[in-house]
Amino acid sequence: MMFNVNVHVLQIKDMMALLVMARTLPLRQHFLSYLDEWFLQSLKACAGKPPSSSHLRTSTVCFSSCSSLGPRGACAAERDSVFLAARSSRPYQELLPSGTALSLLHYLPSDEDRAFMKRLASCTSSQQVLRLLRSHPYLSGATAASILHRLADLEHHSTHDLSDALLSDAGLNKLCQTLEHDSAGLQDEVLVRALLGCTRLYLDPHSSLVLKLVSESRKRLNLERLGVETLCGLSRALFALEGPNSGVLKQAMSQIQSKDTGQWNMAELVAAYSMLSTGLGEDDCYQELLNKMNARARQLAPLMGPSMISEILAALLKSRHNKALPLVIALCKQAVHHVKNFADEELTVVLSALMHYGHNDHFLVVALERHVPKVAFTAHPETVTKVMQFFRRWRILSPPVFNTVAESFLYRAEEYSTCQVSQQIAALGALGYLPPDAGRLFQKVESVLHARFSQFHPRALLDLLYACTLLQRYPLNFVSKVFSPYFMQQLQDIEIKLDEEGYVLPASHRDQVYKRIALCIDGSKRFAANSDKLLGKESIKQRHLRILGYEVVQIPYSEFETLKNKKEAVEYLHKKIFPHSYRLSW
Repeated sequence: MMFNVNVHVLQIKDMMALLVMARTLPLRQHFLSYLDEWFLQSLKACAGKPPSSSHLRTSTVCFSSCSSLGPRGACAAERDSVFLAARSSRPYQELLPSGTALSLLHYLPSDEDRAFMKRLASCTSSQQVLRLLRSHPYLSGATAASILHRLADLEHHSTHDLSDALLSDAGLNKLCQTLEHDSAGLQDEVLVRALLGCTRLYLDPHSSLVLKLVSESRKRLNLERLGVETLCGLSRALFALEGPNSGVLKQAMSQIQSKDTGQWNMAELVAAYSMLSTGLGEDDCYQELLNKMNARARQLAPLMGPSMISEILAALLKSRHNKALPLVIALCKQAVHHVKNFADEELTVVLSALMHYGHNDHFLVVALERHVPKVAFTAHPETVTKVMQFFRRWRILSPPVFNTVAESFLYRAEEYSTCQVSQQIAALGALGYLPPDAGRLFQKVESVLHARFSQFHPRALLDLLYACTLLQRYPLNFVSKVFSPYFMQQLQDIEIKLDEEGYVLPASHRDQVYKRIALCIDGSKRFAANSDKLLGKESIKQRHLRILGYEVVQIPYSEFETLKNKKEAVEYLHKKIFPHSYRLSW
């Protein structure tokens, strides 16, 4: 019986069409196994017969990718049955040395992909991510890269260093092996995202995986076809791996600068801002590019949602870009419309950026006064604290906000860090405002001080006690602890110890100290804005130092900044600190 190749080619097409229509992974596996059995039967039918044609034809079958980057073509080769039988029976997977099938070229249906990503986002520890990885042997490139980034997120928020147990995990190693093996088949965006994930996990820059991903990225870069977001991600990865002098990094940045920023969308802008905030934009290296980005961002600001606003402000805040005030103002105007829609972290970033750039908006204050009382009992502690800092920064007395925050403090004080406790009370003190239930509030503050006194940073503790004093709630129970030599040494303000003959003693020396000199180096922020009068808080500090027996020597910025060279500085300090001793010899 003669074997008709053309008939079987048509049947192959039908089977492939059915395979494409299969929506679930088990169903696809069923069709693949059926194809294997079908090919074996065909071979038996034509045993001993020469192939009728050795011609190879290629068609493209489009599978649904699990990423949001759209469908991607997978090449299905039409060959005669003898040639097919000589190949692996799993055309979409590669077997790792361990024997576990795991390929990034296996495309999951979109619903399975969304379910996996949802489970991945819900993981709260690296071990949960690794267990999820072991339970899903079939992954796409996009999900594999997402696993690396989720692990990096969780490890960066951890109080411990990146654990060896994580990097030696068998499941993660298999994932890395597969990324390395399938790197040439990854989409541009997935390839770069995987490389960036490796840098965030601090994988060895000379490991075979990182080297392979860098090599493949360089090939794609040379083709000059990468989009803005991909180029930004690649630049971040190269900067982390090779530093600012990397030739490939400069090549990538050159391509970014050649793009028309006037046509960039919001996602491309965020990617570029995030890239520059990692350190690439220091020393105004790419100031011209940044200026163009700022101009484009101002155009798009009226269309931005809360996430986009906070991401751009976070990048500006991190990079300390001081020429972005017009953009900050535009983003602030748009933020007014989204106050109730901001997530806690996003609102924290917005307020931090506005305080850094020195900008305030009346309508934003009104929106905060409406929103904060509704969420004060449930919002993240840092968000509540940042709101209080914001009102303190602009000297805005807001009873609706202050009353609600003070009331919530009674119920959730244990959730706040010592720094957050200090900042909230300091805001009340700065505005001189006592909430209605002030008695219970300060009882709670005192209980926190008793329970966690040793945990307070010295400056945070001083701010808290000073605020209590301003509100006429004098912290008498803690005065003896604060005005002790040990506490003053913790403040580091600078102490010089002398023996009876006037010789300087080591800083650690405690016995036979004849004289203690407290050196107060006072910058411009310690004086009134329009005169050389020291602020009241600084005057109190120096007065207390004298009470404790210190000889206070003040170094005001107005005198020190006029010195022209090192010799003048040394002579000035010698005259200030040791006015009665012999002059230095040169």
